[in-house]
Amino acid sequence: MWFKLFVWLLAIIQSIGVAIIISLRCQLDDGIDCTKLEGKSLSWLLDWSWLQTFSAVLLGGAAFINIWFAFGLLYPCYKNPYDHWYIWFLRMLHAVGFFGVAIVGTFDLNENHDMHMMAAFWLFVALSLECIVVLFIPENICNVQKLVRPSVYLTKEEDKIWDANNYRIWFCIQILHALAIPAFALLYFFEDYGPYEWIAIWLILYYYCWFARDHEQDVVHSDLVEHPKCPEVMYGEFKPMEMRSLRVKYRD
Repeated sequence: MWFKLFVWLLAIIQSIGVAIIISLRCQLDDGIDCTKLEGKSLSWLLDWSWLQTFSAVLLGGAAFINIWFAFGLLYPCYKNPYDHWYIWFLRMLHAVGFFGVAIVGTFDLNENHDMHMMAAFWLFVALSLECIVVLFIPENICNVQKLVRPSVYLTKEEDKIWDANNYRIWFCIQILHALAIPAFALLYFFEDYGPYEWIAIWLILYYYCWFARDHEQDVVHSDLVEHPKCPEVMYGEFKPMEMRSLRVKYRD
């Protein structure tokens, strides 16, 4: 299947799942007033009746898919990981963040308050940091150094590609997107207004659609296959189509 389609479907399905959880609590629980949203974080909304179990299943499934996404699909296999430490750092941040999502779904806010809040704190830290670090990956099409110093980090041919595909515009939007995530998280922390946290969560879920940009012409196998250069590693294979991937490499 198309890698780009996979990422977008993952983001849309997960964001709809969050919206469903919020709607179910507000519509079915007569004991709360959802017109007053102060203090009504997603964590608080999860802590109710059968919604605890339902949300644990949804969040656990999302965590599993995203951890598999991080190590199986997000980046190809690197035989010498020390040469690509930033890729493995991103994989760990993504996995730790969504492991925190599973913990949030497993331990409710009422009976396991400390465990729940600790997991929520670290998932926001890990995923927000990941979204910032992505902006500095040299092998990605868009990198902050290429934006601020194009004459040094882009050849003339690559510079034409940037202009033709409006990468400067889209990369500026990506930077704003990355900065908005911790901004809304901090707004919720200081204002205790539930929708600020909801927006931060939705922004995180849709941030990973930027990853599809580097593999727009690639196809992803639905099962794990043996990596041709790393036979000891199983991964979700990127199978290039007739057109080359849009990945822009550094010049030597």
